[in-house]
Amino acid sequence: MAGRYLLQRTDDNGVTTVIAVLDSLSDAQAKALEFERHGHKQFYFVSRIDAHPKTDAGPT
Repeated sequence: MAGRYLLQRTDDNGVTTVIAVLDSLSDAQAKALEFERHGHKQFYFVSRIDAHPKTDAGPT
């Protein structure tokens, strides 16, 4: 799927951090698996960056 993807992790204290921004879903998923295979205790996940975020801001 085209787009940009965030690789993020949540540590055992509940703090979520962006690890990387990647251009393909498969690259992001592969990187997450790479971290998981190293035995890190954090939770790694991928989310898509919305190219057209919705806003509630009206005309100014």
